[in-house]
Amino acid sequence: MPENPSFITLVRPENGDIPLSKYFYTDENGCPKSEPYPLVKTFRWWREPVTSIHNLHELVRRYYQDRGVAMLFGVPAEGTPNPTTRQKAHFPEPTQGRQVIAFDIDGMPLPEGVRPCSLEALEYARSQLPVAFRRASFVAQWSNSAGVHKPDGT
Repeated sequence: MPENPSFITLVRPENGDIPLSKYFYTDENGCPKSEPYPLVKTFRWWREPVTSIHNLHELVRRYYQDRGVAMLFGVPAEGTPNPTTRQKAHFPEPTQGRQVIAFDIDGMPLPEGVRPCSLEALEYARSQLPVAFRRASFVAQWSNSAGVHKPDGT
């Protein structure tokens, strides 16, 4: 990565410790169920520098278990208040691009016998990306719904 670090934007609900992720569980019949996170309207935001793949890994590790923090794809627009509401106009994609990107591969069809939460699944997903990404370093993080199937197996 270049000397000038990239940044990721993080948000936390202004009104305390409110989870920003769904909660998954198995009901009395063994079926997967989920509860949505509460509607949150106002967030505090901050940015963290990403100076290397190792630094990115540490940031993901630091925040991944904190259900009250979310990472955003966009960057705060000039003049975005803090706290603010979560709107695309407040956190647009940078026009010059960025060094840190995220791919959401939940639901990606996998070859027969490949488990969704496996290194093999990650390597398969990488093989499906454009050639320019196939040798890039990456940090993988399963979402809280990774590998969760409906009763019909989908």
